[in-house]
Amino acid sequence: MKIAVIALTKNGIERAVTVGQALDADIYVKNDYMDKVILNGELVMIHPFTADFTGLISRIFLDYDALIFIMACGIVVRSIAPHIKDKQTDPAVVVVDELGRFAISLLSGHTGGANRLAGRVASILGGIPVITTATDINGVIAFDELAANNNCVIENICNLKYISAELVNGGKVSLFFDCKLSGVLPVNIVPYNSDTACKLVVALTNSTCVQVKGEKVLYIRPQNLVLGIGCKKGKLKQEIQEAILFHQPVIAYFSPKNFSASFVFRKAGCRHQYFPRPKNIKKQINNFRSPIAGNYVFLRNSEVFR
Repeated sequence: MKIAVIALTKNGIERAVTVGQALDADIYVKNDYMDKVILNGELVMIHPFTADFTGLISRIFLDYDALIFIMACGIVVRSIAPHIKDKQTDPAVVVVDELGRFAISLLSGHTGGANRLAGRVASILGGIPVITTATDINGVIAFDELAANNNCVIENICNLKYISAELVNGGKVSLFFDCKLSGVLPVNIVPYNSDTACKLVVALTNSTCVQVKGEKVLYIRPQNLVLGIGCKKGKLKQEIQEAILFHQPVIAYFSPKNFSASFVFRKAGCRHQYFPRPKNIKKQINNFRSPIAGNYVFLRNSEVFR
């Protein structure tokens, strides 16, 4: 996780240096207080800024996975407001008072990991993490956090609010899954039954052919497919892109054979692991260890073979 710590005051800079060193983060401080970045006689690597604070945030907001502000919440809210887009793309934002007493998860608590980061920051400073997400304080599962922690993506984030509200208010949600799960389901999560009318369903599957019935269905796609590609001459980039993007939500790793394919894969947001094509290609793929177990899909000439 790429983290930035930002501080404006003398006391804030002291906390920023402590947190930044512990988390291996970049530290941004006002030029006026450069003398405060000497720790135990050693110069700490920082990024002093002379521009206005809002200009700094405009420049770095999307460059980091997480931003930790050592200052008042009001300042932070006003500075990040113009840049907030949605919970799937916004960075985690944690706000800490300049005495280090509270670490507040302000933005992207689940998907971005701000809740967990607030806990880490509080532990570093000896403070108290402040978590306000309803699922956490009520002790129910948060499916956006489950997705983030298990290398999955939510396909239709608009339905998440209905699932979370039902659980927070003491209701039950059905769960469909066609992959291996470990552990025991919480009492408010029941296995999906196609013969029973379901109000709210969470479908954990990388298959787009599965028919799950419910008033509201939340699709969570495990990114556990490995996709390889080889292109004939004259193959149009658009044809490749359309085939890849169709499966993009569930692709974890890919194997481009040439530069143009590699470019398209990167544009699709997939991670890269290159496999050349030797005679023992099947053995090589079988020996490859993905972070999560899954299927292997190969794309040839814009057709999919399983």
